[in-house]
Amino acid sequence: SGEISHDIKVNFMADWTEEEYKSLLTYKPRNPTKRVSMKKHNVRQIFDYIDWNELGYVTPVKDQGSCGSCWAFSAVAPLESAYAIQNDIKGGNIPRFSEQQIVDCSHEFGSIACDGGYMDGAMEHWKTYAPILENEYKYTGVEGECREKELAKTTKSPIKKISGHRTLNYDSNGEEIMSAIHDAPISVAVDASGFAFQFYSKGVVSTCRNTGLNHGVTVVGYDTLSGKEFFLIKNS
Repeated sequence: SGEISHDIKVNFMADWTEEEYKSLLTYKPRNPTKRVSMKKHNVRQIFDYIDWNELGYVTPVKDQGSCGSCWAFSAVAPLESAYAIQNDIKGGNIPRFSEQQIVDCSHEFGSIACDGGYMDGAMEHWKTYAPILENEYKYTGVEGECREKELAKTTKSPIKKISGHRTLNYDSNGEEIMSAIHDAPISVAVDASGFAFQFYSKGVVSTCRNTGLNHGVTVVGYDTLSGKEFFLIKNS
């Protein structure tokens, strides 16, 4: 409908140029010219409301800084939550995994570090290499030399590799997405251009488009406000 139902306010990006802001929006689809057909998610009973953050299975918001690594943060957050949910670990006890590892080391799966990447590439990387813990491979906000083979020898990471991941179809409807969120938070791409995301303060952004996707975020739940369904987003 285009109805504005959110508030914006001046923040640290207020004096940025449009080019500086857009340098953060670096989600890159694997093949932007071709839409791949995926199996549809089996839709189960849809709850009226779910919030994995409220339930304690989401790590705090992290800051990607001036590096265009949104896609890495978008991939790491669902990994953390999925592990927490599977093992019933909450709050400060949830292992935090390294975005810097993905920035530095996943080039073979299509990433170009601070200049962009896609979440599927990060997940493909974890099928071969163990996710390193954040405190072992700290985030610097710039591309560095890949250290994962060295750190893999001593990491205390509880995950050695991931067995796989599931991708929703491009034209998945709201029910399919909500059904997927029943299992754990999910990684998605959004169009974060414009003031709604840059200066977001609170409320529900209703001016979303499903084209021009340029920013990776994590959906941690959904709810309803004034009869309208909305998704709860963890940003970086």
